Amino acid sequence: MKLIPSPTHDTPDSPQIVFSPAVRIDAAMQVLYANPAARMAGIGTGDTLILRHGTCERLRHEACFHRSPLTRYDPLGSPQNAALFALENTGPFRIAYVEYTYTFHQCRAIAVLFRTRQEYLRFAAALDRGPRRYCGLLLQTLRSLRDECRQQLTQPDTQSPLSADTVEELMTVTLLTLQCFYPDTIYTGEKRLYSLHRTVESYIRTLADYAHAMAIHLDLSYAAASSDMYTSMDPECLYLLLTALLSAISDLSEDHAAHIWLTEQDEDRTIHIRTRCERLSRLLTHTADVQALAAGAPHKEMQITMAEFLAGYCRYEIDICGDEDAHSLIVRLHMPAHPTQPDFKSPLYADAHLESTLHAICRLLTLMDTDQQKQDHNYIHGPLVLGTEEEQ
Repeated sequence: MKLIPSPTHDTPDSPQIVFSPAVRIDAAMQVLYANPAARMAGIGTGDTLILRHGTCERLRHEACFHRSPLTRYDPLGSPQNAALFALENTGPFRIAYVEYTYTFHQCRAIAVLFRTRQEYLRFAAALDRGPRRYCGLLLQTLRSLRDECRQQLTQPDTQSPLSADTVEELMTVTLLTLQCFYPDTIYTGEKRLYSLHRTVESYIRTLADYAHAMAIHLDLSYAAASSDMYTSMDPECLYLLLTALLSAISDLSEDHAAHIWLTEQDEDRTIHIRTRCERLSRLLTHTADVQALAAGAPHKEMQITMAEFLAGYCRYEIDICGDEDAHSLIVRLHMPAHPTQPDFKSPLYADAHLESTLHAICRLLTLMDTDQQKQDHNYIHGPLVLGTEEEQ
């Protein structure tokens, strides 16, 4: 398959096809071939992709190159392996998505280059990945709730008449679906101030009521003399993002427990989630590739992809740090300072609709788990790259 072209207008003054910047690289991240789009941006044969996290990420690239089981390597997959790397001092590019294809004797690695993470997510969403892969699955949830409402309406004598809670759940699931996959329809870029401590504390307390959907024990600690940490956010977005992350962490955690704490630097806030995972702590020393967690939680690729997309839409950043000595992983959610509405309020309670929201979220994730368990190979990350322009 050729590189996926970007759409262009068919005019005499412009080429009919413009390819995304892409390069073929070796185990040392040196460019063996650059397509015309990459060369136009200043990346050529002999250059080296500079990784932001240096040796940490170079080791992960080498592990992918050599089919390490600590990576997402799947000989029957399509792609067989893939990884996302943060770049620096590499022309205008800050993101490299790399797919690895193996023959008996060698590995072929193709990297597509992006200027921003949002650019990468738009590229991925336009293909058969992310939202397109499981929008149909989420529609099943909406149809299930719709049928439940219709059944209760057509059977007024039943013991469970249509309730406001059922309608509220239907509305909540619809909103969350739009929020995750079509944020431009409802996301205005303006947020209100909430106490991050109280929001996360209420979330953890309420999540404990859904042990059937989240097989993990959570505890939240407070730093000594910490402030209330007011920060601008959309609480329901944060609930959905945290639940997707914790759903994956519950699978890769060796003791099914996670310790959560909050930190602040100026107006920025960070949520830290630590869990025991000796296997991946050896390789994920420092990476911003959320999909790297799929090696330890292969049945939670949908939830991991949901977290990746939602974090990108919210302008949050997720990175992962492994501590091999402590046999643990720390997943960090960075929440940069964000402008608030001019007439903002500072609500004392961010959990007014937390119960119905979490009920809807857990219904979504349970449905995802059920669907993935039915399939031997559920590939959320469909192949973005299967060749270079050398083959065209």
